[in-house]
Amino acid sequence: MLADELAARLGELGFEAVKGGDPKVTRILEQAKSPQQAAKQLGAGFLIEAHLAPQTIEQPTGKPRCQRAQQRRRWLRSSSASTHRSR
Repeated sequence: MLADELAARLGELGFEAVKGGDPKVTRILEQAKSPQQAAKQLGAGFLIEAHLAPQTIEQPTGKPRCQRAQQRRRWLRSSSASTHRSR
């Protein structure tokens, strides 16, 4: 997905990106010993490489949804119970 998005953006800039869904391209990429070798075999004029380091960043969002829902149900029960008592 990342490669497809990058290919689309490069296409907007006038580059013809190598598409990953092509069986010929897939075969070359799988058999190549290096990205440079694959680029050469595919006739690429440029090679874009990156090292990705995925990480989890915890975002404070307050109370979990299920906890808020439980509190809301308790509040509704208590408010309906107090309404019934006052009648």
